[in-house]
Amino acid sequence: MCDIFKLKIKYNKLEGGSIEKEFEPDQSVFDVLQAVAEETDSNPRQLTFIYDGQYRESDLALEEFLTEEGPHDIQITDKHRPA
Repeated sequence: MCDIFKLKIKYNKLEGGSIEKEFEPDQSVFDVLQAVAEETDSNPRQLTFIYDGQYRESDLALEEFLTEEGPHDIQITDKHRPA
């Protein structure tokens, strides 16, 4: 078990297109979305977290799907609003 996870977060609204941040294993996907939202003046509830090609629920702890320190590639996208 790792003490920290290093995430390389890609999101088109981030300056330079990506940032690297460290998170505790018991932090949730929402904590990551919150960190990205603070960097981009976005609403974290309007963001989607994608790891390994799969959408991850915001209440999921990082340790539930990450096993190594990383860095792990994370993609953040805007949620599509219904027309």
